[in-house]
Amino acid sequence: MLPHGLDDGRSPRTWIGRRSLPEAIKYIAVGCAVTVCTFLLMPSFGATNTPSIDPGIVVPESQPVRNAISAFDPSLLDPRLYVKGPPTGRFRDNLRNEFKYATVWNYAGMTNDFMAVINMIYLAYMSHRIPIVPPFLPSHSHVGRGVKPMPFSDIFDLPRLREALQWPILEWSDVKKAKYDVNFDEHHSEMEGADKEILGCWGAQQAFDKNNRPTHSLTSIFLNLEVVYTPVPFFTKLQPKYPPDTHVSFAGLASILRPIGRAEALASPAAKNHTSFVPHLKNTFEAPDEQLACFDNMYFVAERQAFEWEQRQSPAWNLVGTEARFNPKLEDMASEHLKKVFGSEEVPMYISVHIRRTDFKNQCKGLNPKECFAPLSAYGERIKEVQEELAERYGSNSPRGNVKEVLVSSDESDPEFWAEVKAVGWKFVDYEAMGTVKEHGLWYPPLLDVVMHARGAGFVGTERSTMSLVAIRRVSDWRGGPSPIIGSGLAGLSAAYYLSQENQRRSEVGDEPLFEVHLFEKAPALGMDSASISVLLTDGKSVRVDVPMRSFQEAYYSNLVQLYREIGVGFRPAHFTYSFSTIRKSRKGTTKETETPWLETTLLYNGRSGFKGVSRPGSASVSGCTAVLPLMGQLVAFVVSTFFLLVNYLRLLVLSVPHRLWAPSRTERLDEWMRRTTPRNWISRRLGFDESWKRFVGEVLVPLFSCVCTSTIEDVWAMPVEEVLDYIYLGLFTPNYVASHGVQDVVARLAASLDSNNVHLSSTITSITLDPSNPTYASVHFNQSTYGSEGANADEQSLSGFSHVVIATQANQAIPILSIPSKASVRPIRDIISCLGNFEYRRNIVVNHTDDSLAPPNAADRRILNFICSESRSKISTNPMCVPQDYAMATHIVYPSPSTSPNSPSSQTIYQTTNPIYPPSPSSIISVSRMERAIVTTSSKFALQDLFRDAEDAGKSSQWNWLGLKKRKRKTLGPLQGVSTNSSSIGQTDGNDRGPRIWLCGSYAFAGIPLLEGCVASARLVVQQGIVAGGISSSSRS
Repeated sequence: MLPHGLDDGRSPRTWIGRRSLPEAIKYIAVGCAVTVCTFLLMPSFGATNTPSIDPGIVVPESQPVRNAISAFDPSLLDPRLYVKGPPTGRFRDNLRNEFKYATVWNYAGMTNDFMAVINMIYLAYMSHRIPIVPPFLPSHSHVGRGVKPMPFSDIFDLPRLREALQWPILEWSDVKKAKYDVNFDEHHSEMEGADKEILGCWGAQQAFDKNNRPTHSLTSIFLNLEVVYTPVPFFTKLQPKYPPDTHVSFAGLASILRPIGRAEALASPAAKNHTSFVPHLKNTFEAPDEQLACFDNMYFVAERQAFEWEQRQSPAWNLVGTEARFNPKLEDMASEHLKKVFGSEEVPMYISVHIRRTDFKNQCKGLNPKECFAPLSAYGERIKEVQEELAERYGSNSPRGNVKEVLVSSDESDPEFWAEVKAVGWKFVDYEAMGTVKEHGLWYPPLLDVVMHARGAGFVGTERSTMSLVAIRRVSDWRGGPSPIIGSGLAGLSAAYYLSQENQRRSEVGDEPLFEVHLFEKAPALGMDSASISVLLTDGKSVRVDVPMRSFQEAYYSNLVQLYREIGVGFRPAHFTYSFSTIRKSRKGTTKETETPWLETTLLYNGRSGFKGVSRPGSASVSGCTAVLPLMGQLVAFVVSTFFLLVNYLRLLVLSVPHRLWAPSRTERLDEWMRRTTPRNWISRRLGFDESWKRFVGEVLVPLFSCVCTSTIEDVWAMPVEEVLDYIYLGLFTPNYVASHGVQDVVARLAASLDSNNVHLSSTITSITLDPSNPTYASVHFNQSTYGSEGANADEQSLSGFSHVVIATQANQAIPILSIPSKASVRPIRDIISCLGNFEYRRNIVVNHTDDSLAPPNAADRRILNFICSESRSKISTNPMCVPQDYAMATHIVYPSPSTSPNSPSSQTIYQTTNPIYPPSPSSIISVSRMERAIVTTSSKFALQDLFRDAEDAGKSSQWNWLGLKKRKRKTLGPLQGVSTNSSSIGQTDGNDRGPRIWLCGSYAFAGIPLLEGCVASARLVVQQGIVAGGISSSSRS
């Protein structure tokens, strides 16, 4: 088994080789038991949900998602490859049998339809289907009737979107004949040569519609299709246990597109409620088509959270929507209109404003619209806030920091409104005066508004307007904002260390140092140790507490362990034990601040990979002579539950082994994997192994990884399960370690090789520009804060001559620093920003305290790590120190009390609680730290391949070895690493574009769960494969 991450050419020691023969025999015996239990209870191996790639599409196993991948053949995106020929009267006559397709019907306004189409493309992409995009119909899009349908490709750059996804996308005009060039009339949509066809589709809206009605759409009428809808089953809902929920999940819809899920859906009671808007088909059942998966409505679809587009958490937007750029013809048309509006050939920067009114009047409920709608002065206040923010970010003297112009769009037709807009000095496009409708048609005023919104340096919109919502996403993702650079967390320190080591290596052979390394950190201390504290105990001793706690395993953290050994960091085993508890109810005190929930401990795990066994929670004990029978009953229940726990634990260990018979697909989520691996045979169901497996995953595995990933329970269910199983597999029978002297020692050793004059603390990067004296280098502009008696003062400074810029911050902090005007037009930088937008973060709170109420109430039940979940959906505490109850809380006993008596005071015990659901007592709090952690999502996993990917095998051998185990490949730099700010395409590192190069590293930027390993592995690859291997011929700064 190769180490996780880099392959340094050495094989690690086997776990048996480090143990005695009797121990090895014990482990082998356990392995045999694992095998017997697994094959007794294993689900059908043939029912794996790994998508099979159709033979007509050439897609590599590690599917790249972003642009300009040299190994990808663009000719494979030609729509003609995926139909039999020109459009036919019957769509089935034109679909190729070797492919599967997906589509959705338009049903609402243009923006809502756009969101539904993007969701459909995302679902098709993740399900290995070819999306077929419908045209926008005028009756649905606020442009009035009697207008031609608008093809998707006339609005958006469809070839660019295909290239960005590296996936074919069809339009219905490629497949079936219809009146695409005739003004749409729903009552006269029949076309000669286009036959009516009956089609079975899924009714997504029926999952939550109280009348069990699908969405009525005119798209099917336009295409001469008579549709029968079958409701999607209840398990496709985003929150199946919450009936009012109005969303279905991508995972749920994807599952019913597979054979097993489809069979379950059609066998569910919901399938009996099939319906149709065609009168003669109302009582006819037409099963949803297997080859063409069609849906009535995909607006209410999400991956983790309802209305994800509003929270910038939509994987559909991050992967697909952000790549849907406008058609060049439409862009040119918008440019011509803007030149006329501003009276200049060069369009100035402006703040775009969208004021939606007309169709919101029905929400005024009898009020005068002038009293109901927000006045222009309210928009003026928001515009002022945007201007101030831009000035603060970019400097009031820069073009982007001094934006004065404002461009307003609105559906308001009242002349008084527009006169008021003009009176305050804001610009707007008078489409009637410019003859836009007469020359181009009714579609173009709203389309041009959308394009102009996206071009704003900032944006102010209208609440509840999806047009404003999508404009916010476009301005944010395509225009960006400010943030600090390199960072001195473990990734930044590792990158600086490896560069310094290269200088030292050259010095040893008599060469001049190659790099002058500068480290920028916005905090007053180096980042990895900046939140750690020293605690003075009552006996006078001082204890150093790492914040957050950092532990690691040798196999999963192979690069971290190698680095620690290189720099001489000592580490010791930390044999963690675990307790699992559930918050059942509250025992209220006199005030809300003293309210202490009641914890019921359900499981005690004694560590050492399970060989120490489990214990019965002491809170379940009974005493007294009359308690013999209850005690016997409890002991029997404990033995039975322990047996089920052991069987499920052994199944988990086997299923974590990446064997071709049961290995998950790269996109399979944890919730999908749990359903797939649930034992389905007759014996398992009769003995209850199916339900016990679901409880084991939901009550043990999910809370554990909610704490490992410091993310919500829903985030863990939505994680690609491959990362979860990889973490378990590589940690089999290996202990956890911690640095013997804490991370303070790690930071000191990594920073020892740096010139202290080049470590810039309290320095916030404001911009990166090309060096004016030499454009082959970069200039870094930053504000360095100094602290005096009168407070903090910021001193503006800049350094020039940098040939490499290594950004080792979080992905969401890296985006703004790349979004400066001088580089916004460079395509590689845009592609980096687009890639980084796929990485999501969760806020975390770490509290050090001495309050034992955040651990199991019975002292005998407390373990080193205590995991606590809430069974209630209602918020437990409104204290700002607490997170919502959908997190799992972890309380780590950092420093146990020296006393061994369980009844002794525990004031000496120091606890570290990560993501507290309820607060500790105020008097017990030692410190509170807030931070962010990246989470793993399907979209981030695919986007990651543009930063680091599997190295290509010369022989392109199978991904499985002769035992059927998945091979572990070396990682290499992706095409977005080392791009030049002077290049016009990705991956040009041959010296023809001698601009400064951008590199990215961090915990988020490497395969697996974002942990310390990703920081070190990504930094090492960037330095060794990128910067050093680039062959710079003269000394340079980094």
